Amino acid sequence: MNREYTIPELRKLLESAESEVEVCKMKIVVLEREVEKLGGTIPAGDELLYRAKQEQERLEELTDAVEQAAIAKREALEA
Repeated sequence: MNREYTIPELRKLLESAESEVEVCKMKIVVLEREVEKLGGTIPAGDELLYRAKQEQERLEELTDAVEQAAIAKREALEA
């Protein structure tokens, strides 16, 4: 359902989203330190972007597979 927001509501939503982003950034820093502490290396630049895109594609494929399985199950139950 479409809903119109007031400026104060949008500002509040933006503040909330920005706060979430900051928390996520700090989690990334902590995780990077832990990986390095354990002897791993953090990919950077193009390598990190490439891996991120691969992971996004993998998750999209999994989502598609789950949706297809749900459709097949529904069709089997209807038959």
